[in-house]
Amino acid sequence: MKRLITLFVSAIVLAGCGSISVPKSNMERGSFYSIDLQKLVVCHHLETDCLSLSSLASYHHPLDGIAAEYGQPEISGPNIPLSIARLMVNPPDQRYTAEQRGETGRFYRVPINASTNKIWAGLRAADDNLAVR
Repeated sequence: MKRLITLFVSAIVLAGCGSISVPKSNMERGSFYSIDLQKLVVCHHLETDCLSLSSLASYHHPLDGIAAEYGQPEISGPNIPLSIARLMVNPPDQRYTAEQRGETGRFYRVPINASTNKIWAGLRAADDNLAVR
């Protein structure tokens, strides 16, 4: 009787696994950063952990590393947060593609990779620096 129940449960579990759809890309699974071009905010995954790009305007330390990662001599102003947001959405060498979300052109998703992680790390450092003050 135990074998019959075990066999029955196994068959149900295996049948359920066959109907699970696998996401087509990492961005569908949640391996992305969300960017709001109006508020200049970057969020890790689905807006659960967000940081403002404006923190980089007052903490310039990570800017050289970000510029180098994207093959740029510098991050130019006068609006550094907007320049970084544009860099994320449209990398100069097209190393990845941003995905527009919605019809307004305000929201984008970019994949998590070495380049976008460099910006996220800079945002974390800037946020930590501002928290200490």
